[in-house]
Amino acid sequence: MSASNDPLYLDNCVEGSARSHQRLLVMLDGVLELDDPEGWFSAPSALVDWSRRHVIAHLARNAESHVHLFAEAEAGREGDQYPGGAAARAAGIESYLALDASTLVARNRAAIYALEAALCYVEMVGVAAIAGHADPLVIRAAEGLVERGLELLCPVEACRPGGILAFRHQESTRLHELLERESIRVMHHAGRIRIAIHGYNTADDVDRLLDAISRWLADVRPTAAR
Repeated sequence: MSASNDPLYLDNCVEGSARSHQRLLVMLDGVLELDDPEGWFSAPSALVDWSRRHVIAHLARNAESHVHLFAEAEAGREGDQYPGGAAARAAGIESYLALDASTLVARNRAAIYALEAALCYVEMVGVAAIAGHADPLVIRAAEGLVERGLELLCPVEACRPGGILAFRHQESTRLHELLERESIRVMHHAGRIRIAIHGYNTADDVDRLLDAISRWLADVRPTAAR
């Protein structure tokens, strides 16, 4: 049994997440007790062009997006993590930047508790069942990308595949535009394409992705040769 299918491993991950969530909330509650909490949130973070407020807004929106994914999966639907794609993700973070410190902390608290409640769905379905469905899709996608001459940023281990695949390409913007037109949702940033495969995806989804990438490569490779 791989670590990703081990119930004890899952329990440890959920417990660790819950502890980190509580540490975050304790820290944020402490910030609200400062003389100038708004100043703390407005200070630069370690991320380029992002303040601490950006980071905390992103954490809340990311938790909310996963709650949405669990709800879609429970209803038997395939859903986007951020309906509307990357533009909607950015707009959601931007909207949270307008919140005052206490409201932003409250949004994080609500998002965290909703996410932890949504994890009950994973326990109900079973990690082994989800992995048994998704892992072969990850391998199928990874092999397809490599066969098309794309170098993965992180090699995939057949015994323990993760759900994230990523690669760089100088024409990544054109690929992202193509995938958006065909309602294939990926993340695109700094020349990287990031593909996330979830339990609700299907082999047809992977084949659609690989077919689109093949058509994109057929278009960009002659251009690069000129």
